[in-house]
Amino acid sequence: MKLRAFVPRAYQIGALASYVIALCLVSLPALAQSGQPDRSPVIVGWTEAPGFSSAARDGAPTGFFAELARLVADDAGFAIEFRRFDTVAEVIQAQATGESQMIAGLARLPVIESTNHFSDPVATSRVRLYVRAEERVEFDLSQFRGRRVGTIPPTAGSDTPFIADQNEIIAYEGYAHAHMALLTGLVDGIVSVDAPNGYMLRHARLDHRVVPAGPDLGAVPRFVALHDSRADLLAAINASIGTLESDGRLDDLRRRWSIEQAPPVPDVLSVGVMPFPPYVVIAEDGTASGYSIEVLKSLADLAGYQLRFERISSAEWKSGPQAGSFDLLPQASMNEDRRTRMDFTTPIDASPLSIFVRPGDADGITDLDDLAGMRVGVSVLNVSNEIARRHGGFDVVPYATINDLIQGFLSGEVDALLHLRAAVLEKAEIDGFDHLIAAIERPFATADRAIALRQGLGEVRERFNALLPGFLVSEQYQQIRQRWLSEKPFWTPFRIRVLAVCVSSVGGALAIFASVEWRRRRIGEAEALRQKVAYEQEVLHRQEMNLVLAQLETKNLELERSNADLERFAYVASHDLKSPLRTIANAARWLEEDLGDHFDDDTRESMDMITSRVNRMDRFLDDLLRHAQIGRTNEPTDVVPLSELVADVGLFASCPENFDFLVELPDEEILIQRMPLQQVLINLVANAIKHHDLDRGVVTLRVTMEGGDLKFCVIDDGPGIATQFHDKIWHMFSTLRTRDQLEGSGMGLAIVRKILDTHGGSITLISGNGRGSTFILTWPLVSEAHQTFSRVA
Repeated sequence: MKLRAFVPRAYQIGALASYVIALCLVSLPALAQSGQPDRSPVIVGWTEAPGFSSAARDGAPTGFFAELARLVADDAGFAIEFRRFDTVAEVIQAQATGESQMIAGLARLPVIESTNHFSDPVATSRVRLYVRAEERVEFDLSQFRGRRVGTIPPTAGSDTPFIADQNEIIAYEGYAHAHMALLTGLVDGIVSVDAPNGYMLRHARLDHRVVPAGPDLGAVPRFVALHDSRADLLAAINASIGTLESDGRLDDLRRRWSIEQAPPVPDVLSVGVMPFPPYVVIAEDGTASGYSIEVLKSLADLAGYQLRFERISSAEWKSGPQAGSFDLLPQASMNEDRRTRMDFTTPIDASPLSIFVRPGDADGITDLDDLAGMRVGVSVLNVSNEIARRHGGFDVVPYATINDLIQGFLSGEVDALLHLRAAVLEKAEIDGFDHLIAAIERPFATADRAIALRQGLGEVRERFNALLPGFLVSEQYQQIRQRWLSEKPFWTPFRIRVLAVCVSSVGGALAIFASVEWRRRRIGEAEALRQKVAYEQEVLHRQEMNLVLAQLETKNLELERSNADLERFAYVASHDLKSPLRTIANAARWLEEDLGDHFDDDTRESMDMITSRVNRMDRFLDDLLRHAQIGRTNEPTDVVPLSELVADVGLFASCPENFDFLVELPDEEILIQRMPLQQVLINLVANAIKHHDLDRGVVTLRVTMEGGDLKFCVIDDGPGIATQFHDKIWHMFSTLRTRDQLEGSGMGLAIVRKILDTHGGSITLISGNGRGSTFILTWPLVSEAHQTFSRVA
């Protein structure tokens, strides 16, 4: 019995053991696999978001997000794979779901917080209020209430409470729409983080027109967002961030892509210089001169800037101007890489890049294709380095400086060198090796050279750009160019000294003969040189004039396109937008007719408010179109009695019975364009009546004739206008009281100013000391000769 009982039990135990062993054998591969880290590439989502991420020429992503992802992955030792999405919203959603596994430089957004880990901070963006540049001088954030403010949701900073609680918020789809709204006066400010807004403004050349004002409104830290599925990489990513921060690569990346705010324009601009004859020449006492230095000094004097020159290293020159080091480089060659790291004025000079070889090797060499198989030296500081590597076909040997480059050529390390023609010829003459080097006559390329600026100096850039066209055709610039960039004659001081030693050793008779021959040749060469210089100056002058004319033509076309765009915009705003206004007005009127007897006081007040707002918007659109059309039509010129003109002004200004409209004028007939002048006077008189603070008042219109101009004085006894508002009242959409207190579009005085500017008139305001305001305007009379010419034309 015991044996029979034991056998089945032993069999059961054996079967159970076999099952456990089999289960372990099946599970071992899965357990082993689960213990291994995921080695597949990390998916990095991206889309077009200028400054953060965009497509380079080869289609690969670039920008702060993309380059930071590459740096972190390379340093941490894992592979990445970029995956493109159509919109920013799709990228964020992909990061939340795990379709994208990493985004480098992202703010901590609530939508992804539950499914993502975040690294140590990699940058901090500032939330700023951006306004038009002319309004920054008197800006006071504490008084910024009741305004229209643009935002770009869902970007960080678009929901800043301080601004949103006290102003009307208008959302825009992108930065370009918001910038246009601010520049055209549709909004009074934009709330945005300084990245990527600063990058977009700089590349659109609007950073001098749209500027931050007031203190920071908040800070937005940025991190590497890592989906939970790849959380095992977080420690390595944090270690990588620490390395990138300590060795300066992360700081350089932030500056390059305008991620952190640049400092404002200093009182004295610092200029980095290093020896680079003939562009930069540094004397023993440290004084800087040369072609680039003299050009920069001349422009700075014209612009009213003070300069301080600082000696820098070749590495600092290559990195370019940046916050915390220096503000400007006197001139630098422009290429795609440098444009992302620094800012440039319009080109000042197109310098030829030449091939240099030994005198016996020049035959048969005309361009880069003829250097096939050679060792070719370049300076890493010069654009010839980039051109040579892009061309290919020969071995490129880089050198840190021009001195190292020339030494490598003279020692035989390279067969040829590529560099700026003027710089190599100048150094060859100074150092006495001009007989050991030959320049190929035909340049293989030209390098556009311009003043380089650090980010944040858009105002300086545009002031230089405004002065450059006139300066480049001035006698002052021609003298600077002739002094530093004209090729030297054959008989240099060095060669003259050698010749003198040789002549003195021959003897008296040969010395006399050599002296006569030398003088004869010297005179002939001087004359030939004079003719050559005159010809080159004429050619250069024509080229520069053609360049300036082309630039002016481009600016004119841009201005015409801009004016046409603004006129089309004003037409759409004043016509297409009136259709929904008419619908609202009709609906309000029908409600009034059908249900008016049942309205309570609150409903009546709401209906009145709707009607008031519709009427205000209708007037606003009419004024917007009127402002855009000023100067677009040729008004007829008529002989008009002054008394008739002034009578019409009093009629159309709708002067009420409790106001006295007094007129003082001579009994004259004048030849003028009647309609624009009448509109100016009607606006001024109507403004004086509308803004009067008493039930009764007096408005006086005084007319006198001074030389070839009419002088009008519109005088009222109203509350006056404080001095600090004398500039603001001329801006579009500007009112000194809220529109709930006083109906109006804020366009009246803007229209007055634009009409006067268009017709050559002027206007000034006298007010601020007690009651009353006086607007004094001048209007040029049309001569009979001008009238005859206009009719013929």
